[in-house]
Amino acid sequence: MKYIALALAYASTVWAAQTTLYTELPEDCPTPDAFAVAPDGTLTLSCPNYAPGGYSGALLSISKDRKIRRLPDYTIPGFSGKIRPMGLAYGPDGTLFVNSNGRVLALSFEEQTVTTEIIAHGISGPNGLRCHNGALYVTVPQMAGIKKDRNVGGVYRFQISERDVKVSNSTADKHLIFTSETKNSEKQFGLDGLAFDQKGHLYVGDFGDGTVFRLTLDRSGKVVDSAHYADLNTTGIDGMIFDKRGHLIVCGFSKNALYSVAPNGTVTTVVQYPDNDGSNGELDQPVDLVFFDGKLVISNFDLMSEPTMVNRSHGKPYTLSFLEVDWIP
Repeated sequence: MKYIALALAYASTVWAAQTTLYTELPEDCPTPDAFAVAPDGTLTLSCPNYAPGGYSGALLSISKDRKIRRLPDYTIPGFSGKIRPMGLAYGPDGTLFVNSNGRVLALSFEEQTVTTEIIAHGISGPNGLRCHNGALYVTVPQMAGIKKDRNVGGVYRFQISERDVKVSNSTADKHLIFTSETKNSEKQFGLDGLAFDQKGHLYVGDFGDGTVFRLTLDRSGKVVDSAHYADLNTTGIDGMIFDKRGHLIVCGFSKNALYSVAPNGTVTTVVQYPDNDGSNGELDQPVDLVFFDGKLVISNFDLMSEPTMVNRSHGKPYTLSFLEVDWIP
């Protein structure tokens, strides 16, 4: 209860929940990021590992009994640097799609062998990723080359069957379906988290402005209507997911918070913490979330410490938190 008062300035109502430690992560996963539930029922986690320490990125597999194993490392054709996996999504045939190093990749695993195909390349920092009706939707918080004095974020759409698409990072790109300019001068970092509702609307969050857009798509994936869905009155909204009731659950990256947006637009702060080390399962810069084994599991990035953020430093332990589904308002 001691953390709840902090949330009053950021949302219309407050819910008295607390998160619990799901698991501590290994030494070589200091910055956990995105989730995807694998076809075999395990949980896949991306670890881009931007933190000091020199680690290349990694993909981890987590079983329902919370055993962790590292998936075989993938390589990127024509690239020799450290891999930095971010957004994840599984396709209907079990292919794992990954945003990594300016590319959208398709990974196929065969025991300890990984086959990598490039769906798209030349993307300016691809972040969030969702697979829906045979297409991939990718967010870019800071598009290169559109406006030099203002930040514009974008959403790209690629067919899962496409390969070697060269992205232009301009509004003329046929794969770019939506853009939005971030108004917050203190945090020029735009479109990030994304989620589909049961009716097929695509929801996209602007990290800097704390706003959520609802996009209506036609059968070809073209945006035929965009609407301002919710304003969370905070910076740093990141990963998002819909629950079975149609509530949009959103990570508050900058505020160590979790928000719930009801279908009528009412915003509730589910839980919020001050700066902490996450050792007791507190939210420690939450970046993504997933429903897994009857729980809402949340990854804690715990790296950035800018003035707009509650987090003040990076350090051990590296953690995932969880919230019982019954505690989501």
